[in-house]
Amino acid sequence: MLTYRNSGVHCYDLDQDPPVRLWAYDSGIEENCLTFAIQGTRAYVGYGNGMVRVLEFDTDGATEIAYFSTGMIAHGLGVLPGGELAVLSDLGESYPPDNELQVWDLSDPAQPQLLAMVEDEGFNELALTGSSIVLWDSLLGTQIKVFDASNPLAPLEAFTAVMPLYANVSVDNGHVFITEPPLLKAIDISDPWQPSAGPEIFIPDGYQFYAHGSSGYLMGTNLVFDLADPLVPRPIGAIRSPLRRTMDFFSAGDFSVVSFGTGLIPWVFSRESSLSLSDETTGTGSTTDGSSTGETGIGASP
Repeated sequence: MLTYRNSGVHCYDLDQDPPVRLWAYDSGIEENCLTFAIQGTRAYVGYGNGMVRVLEFDTDGATEIAYFSTGMIAHGLGVLPGGELAVLSDLGESYPPDNELQVWDLSDPAQPQLLAMVEDEGFNELALTGSSIVLWDSLLGTQIKVFDASNPLAPLEAFTAVMPLYANVSVDNGHVFITEPPLLKAIDISDPWQPSAGPEIFIPDGYQFYAHGSSGYLMGTNLVFDLADPLVPRPIGAIRSPLRRTMDFFSAGDFSVVSFGTGLIPWVFSRESSLSLSDETTGTGSTTDGSSTGETGIGASP
């Protein structure tokens, strides 16, 4: 598992208990790392100075294979199915930000080529699922915008969805999850031109939902969710050890849940060690009853 902090990239072996750090890569340059992406054996790191670093890595260490400028602050990175790198950037001179959505060809890492650039405004977050690029503003956002980048030379805006003020967003496996306490809702964007929204799920105490693969984690409750049907997340248990801060989350296979604590050491939890939900658990007000309001609250338009 890879994670990052400031100018460093760190690799952990999750088969060890507790997890063991295998190596750390540091550029030796004072850089503010803002965003991070992985595909295969490549890691992509975006910095506040507008630079992007590409690392080739294995369990023994990492080697820099590219270091290039996007011309603007790199706020978000994501890798398309063909290996192209999507970058959300802005000048950092105004708010809401004036954005550029860039797509780069890194087939020859020594000579990155800019394939496409779309100007937009009002976004500071980027996430990819398949060939769909999702943009939103995590601070004062009012909308989520999805681009179809199946043709990386010409990303097309597929639709926009209403984003409540101060809501949180997670993107994975063809779905966008929006947390607007006390509600959680999901949009299926597996076909970005024909999105569909699921029902709103009542979550009285949660405020940030993280989705990865077949699992989800709700910060503020320590609840673990089954995402067999991503449009209707179903609570299946709660992590025993409360986390004071969650920086990221993913599931390793179908039976483990991984989350970060306050430091660099990852927290690893198996589903088998999670608490089963019961009437007593859900009655405390610290978890969710998984009920639905029956309303979607999503305004999607082509």
